[in-house]
Amino acid sequence: MRWLKKEACGKWIVFYILCGVAIKITYDFGMFSLLNFSHIATSNMSSGVAPIDKTPMFFLSMLISAIFEEAVFRLLPLYLAVTCGLSTKKVIFVAVISSVLFGYLHGNAFNLIFQGIGGLLFSLIFLKCGGLHFHFWKAFSVSTIVHLLFNSIIVLIVLM
Repeated sequence: MRWLKKEACGKWIVFYILCGVAIKITYDFGMFSLLNFSHIATSNMSSGVAPIDKTPMFFLSMLISAIFEEAVFRLLPLYLAVTCGLSTKKVIFVAVISSVLFGYLHGNAFNLIFQGIGGLLFSLIFLKCGGLHFHFWKAFSVSTIVHLLFNSIIVLIVLM
C-alpha cells in the first residue's frame, strides 16, 4: 500500500483518470465475456442499462447520478474514515465495504462483480488523488470524472 501514500499531482491525475477508465472497461468486458463463455446464467444479472433516451435530460441525469454516487459512496465514507484518523488499512476496509454496498445497490449480488469492483477502483483513485491527504474536493473531482467517463463510454457503446 506504499503506492497510495504519495498523492498524485499534475500529469499523474490525467494518468489515473485514463487508467481508471481503461481498467474498468477492460475488467467489465472481460468478466462479462468470461461469464457468457462459462455459461453462467447472466439472465439474473441486472445490466443497469435501461432503454436509452437520447435527450439532453438523459445526459444531465447521467452527470447528476455520477456526482451523487461519488458523494455517497466515496466522498462521505472516505472523508469520515480519513478525518477520524483511521490507518490506511482501515480506510481501505471502509472503501471495500462502501464498494460492496455500491455494487449491491446497483441491482443484486451479481452486480458486485461489476459495479462493486468498479466502486473499489473509484475508491482507490479517490484515495490516490488526494483523499488520503485531506484534498477531498480534488479526490472527489477525479473519481467523479472517471465514473462519468466510464458511464459515457458504456452509453456510447450501447447506442452504436
